[in-house]
Amino acid sequence: MAQEGIYDSTQYQSFSADTDFVPCVDGVASYAPGAKYTFRCSNVDLYDFKSHAELGNSSGRGAGSWGWTSSEGREIVAIGQQDGTAFAEIKNGKLIYLGRLPQGAGADKSMWREIKGYKSYMVIGSEANNHGVQIFDLRKLLDVDPSQPVLFSNEEHLTSNWAEGLPVGRSHNVAVNEEKNYGVATGFSPRNGTLRAGLVFFDLTDPANPKTLGGTGEDGYVHDAQCIVYRGPDTKYQERDICYGYDEDSLTMLVHPQEHAVNLQRWPESTQANA
Repeated sequence: MAQEGIYDSTQYQSFSADTDFVPCVDGVASYAPGAKYTFRCSNVDLYDFKSHAELGNSSGRGAGSWGWTSSEGREIVAIGQQDGTAFAEIKNGKLIYLGRLPQGAGADKSMWREIKGYKSYMVIGSEANNHGVQIFDLRKLLDVDPSQPVLFSNEEHLTSNWAEGLPVGRSHNVAVNEEKNYGVATGFSPRNGTLRAGLVFFDLTDPANPKTLGGTGEDGYVHDAQCIVYRGPDTKYQERDICYGYDEDSLTMLVHPQEHAVNLQRWPESTQANA
């Protein structure tokens, strides 16, 4: 597909600035003639389209994205790309490009870049070796003039880069428990390491100084995770800090041993149960 030029995003016609929106009709919305401008839809109209090229990327490839709403109600989205992260504001249904954060100079390129939000910060992981986890404060975007998008710098503009718990600096995904002030990286390398590419936790109480908290690899490689404070019907686990690890062949559930704990000290492997 790459050889056929399908990822060359400069080929795509821009969404007309004069078009308010394209309605969803009979399950499709098209902003220009041709299949590559036609999208399936259901009760959702098409308000805008931006190619990766319009978002500052040359490879035409990307993965995850995440959003944040400022205290003033401004909506910002972070868009994972093969060699960095693009930032745009969503305003009146339009994507307004504000700038991008490249990956660090020593990192390999990787299409897999996953992003989660923590307060005003974006926590950005990647399968690129030597990448680490970038922590970037989206408040830096609030004063950006859209007519002059900013190319941010890892050296000058990152809040921090956490890599202590990642043996080769890569992870498949990241998750965040904003209520308990921590993040977790999953699917890191190598698989035969101490934590077997499972889960490794880092404290986000001070985003400028994230600290490694420990982890578990009892069930091997973890592809994705979700960490929450449980408030469901089972009274035994009310207010407990629980992480779900989505593995290749099972679901791993971890329960923090300290009830009502605000900050993690360690996630003992003995608390793990497999479903």
